Amino acid sequence: MTGFAAFVVLLVGSSVEAYSYFETQWAAAVGAAVGGSHAEAANHFRWAAQLSLSLLWSGYALALTAAGFRFHQRPLRTAGLVLFGITVGKALFVDIAELEAFYRVVALGALGLVLLGVAWAYQRVLRRERTQ
Repeated sequence: MTGFAAFVVLLVGSSVEAYSYFETQWAAAVGAAVGGSHAEAANHFRWAAQLSLSLLWSGYALALTAAGFRFHQRPLRTAGLVLFGITVGKALFVDIAELEAFYRVVALGALGLVLLGVAWAYQRVLRRERTQ
């Protein structure tokens, strides 16, 4: 239980740190906004902050799932998959919503391929574990 609490603290702390970096850049761009280009830069920093959270959470989900397989711990694998599911939901409803139609289609296709790859790899490793 202590390890899980440490993981949560690490996840929350690094998420706050990553988001606050882009938030300060965003605030500086909004404060300097005179024309349309500054407002566009502020929007870019806000989107970059959201994207950095998605990438960070994906990395943590991958690490948890890999550690679960490495140490034969089902709770770690489950926590990794739950975090990955949360990240996918955030990507679908927050990150991709900012994209234009063409890029949204490309991003959803790429996300679908990633999900297929994760499912295939997960099943492959589970089968290998069962045969050993």
